[in-house]
Amino acid sequence: MDNHNKKHDEKILIVEDNMDVCEMWKKILQKKGYYKIETAFDGKNGFEKWQSSFSDPYDLMIVDLKMPRMDGEELINEVRKIDNKIGIIILTGYGNLSDAYKLLDKYQISDFLTKPLKHPRELLFSVRNSLDKIMFKNQLEELNLELEARVKERTENSQC
Repeated sequence: MDNHNKKHDEKILIVEDNMDVCEMWKKILQKKGYYKIETAFDGKNGFEKWQSSFSDPYDLMIVDLKMPRMDGEELINEVRKIDNKIGIIILTGYGNLSDAYKLLDKYQISDFLTKPLKHPRELLFSVRNSLDKIMFKNQLEELNLELEARVKERTENSQC
């Protein structure tokens, strides 16, 4: 199956106060096979949607930094208090790049995009790259747990 028609099962939340931009990005992602996409038009609504998704959690959030009711950094801060596994891509205008750089390490941000996008591929690349990072991080954590269990088992067996 080629990438163009591939269906992805990752769940994505786009939190962006510009409804036109939000819908355009949703369509771009859907065209590439990402169908589990939800949107929120301010940080507070995004937080509420994230909170209500614990039984079927989001894999990735795309978050605008400047929004009404709750800005992107506040939203990310609240999410990171509970969930450090979800991938987060932040959106910023060119004038706020320094803000984006500060948040990358502080909140384990997967990537950031500057608005307006020059090409839809920027969004697609960032989403795929971020989802891959999450997958590899989770696999590494599983392997580490397995290794720790083996070491513990060997240590216990050697003490017998």
